[in-house]
Amino acid sequence: ELEEVKAKVAERKALELPSPRLACMLLTERGAFVLGRAGAPVALAEVCGAVSVFGDGTPSPLNAEAFSAAKPDVILVYSGELKRLGGLDKLLALPGVSLTPAGQNKHIVAMDYELLSGWGPRLGIAAQRLFHGFYEVDGPSVDERP
Repeated sequence: ELEEVKAKVAERKALELPSPRLACMLLTERGAFVLGRAGAPVALAEVCGAVSVFGDGTPSPLNAEAFSAAKPDVILVYSGELKRLGGLDKLLALPGVSLTPAGQNKHIVAMDYELLSGWGPRLGIAAQRLFHGFYEVDGPSVDERP
């Protein structure tokens, strides 16, 4: 499964198709945070061809100006956190989110925490679902399956 995703990513690169610009968010009781490459979800997203707009940094509080200036094409969140926040409309209402291409196109990918962060035997399944959400869906992709 993982090798299949890697092959699809290589095919996209060979065709010189653009990589999605990714913002990965943590939605906590203390507020919204953005993740850089230090987070497991970002590392998996990069395997799927995405490019993090927040570089190598550790989680940092959401800043509306920086977030909108980063212009992500897709926003990745944990599905449980999105549900706890109150859904897609509440996410889009966070500072700066609706000003981004991802916000304007509602290109939000939400996946189960354990699946997205586990890096265990289901890594290939997670990569397939993430690839699907990045490239094969217009608009939101909320996958709550474990």
